Amino acid sequence: AGLGGYAAYAVAMQQPQLYPDEKQELELLSQRAEGTAVYAMSTESLYTPWVYAFSGLTTVDPGYLSWNRWDYPMWREFWYGQSDARRHELLAMYDRPLYIFVGKRVPDTVRYKRFIKQDPRFVHMSPHIWYYDPRVVTSAEIQAMYDQEHN
Repeated sequence: AGLGGYAAYAVAMQQPQLYPDEKQELELLSQRAEGTAVYAMSTESLYTPWVYAFSGLTTVDPGYLSWNRWDYPMWREFWYGQSDARRHELLAMYDRPLYIFVGKRVPDTVRYKRFIKQDPRFVHMSPHIWYYDPRVVTSAEIQAMYDQEHN
């Protein structure tokens, strides 16, 4: 058995990077989305190839593709930051609606996932996809959020 047996066992026991239901959601998104008028967003680099391949949409992601408008420190603010106003401000850098994919591997305790699930500006489209249009949040609303966060 040796090394070959261990390798076969490791491959057989590995969890998929994308579960079948997540794939199906992304494939349905490709049929539902408004074409070039929207972006898909992969919030984790693990999911980027799958979001890009199965959604058929221009995909924003942390670090691989050229449509990303955030640098790594901005992604860190989105993932771990204390300010939801800043998250809205970052999302406003995109001039069109986003279908945001948050896969099963992202725990519910992660700040940005709680933000997406709790903020009423996000429309829950399927178990792992939310629709967000940054054009509906004004700069005055973002400033009011900052003010509320600091009081």
